[in-house]
Amino acid sequence: MAVTDTTRSPTWRRDIAGYFASCSEAFGQLASIARAIEEQSKDERPGSMQQLRNLAGAAKYIADDLENMSDCWREEITLYGVINE
Repeated sequence: MAVTDTTRSPTWRRDIAGYFASCSEAFGQLASIARAIEEQSKDERPGSMQQLRNLAGAAKYIADDLENMSDCWREEITLYGVINE
């Protein structure tokens, strides 16, 4: 069983709105990268495969970061609840 930090207080509702704003921004970044990958995949010149790998790496970095942040936020809200303003 996980130990709960009793010194923590619930999350403010306005902070949760900020969490969603962060997610929205990250999804926008991922969409931009996906569009760039789509366009780059039409290019058959030397070096375009490396560019595709770079774009995929950037997308992976953003997705991994968002996954970690979202998991922390979910755990925080689950453990400590929410305060309305």
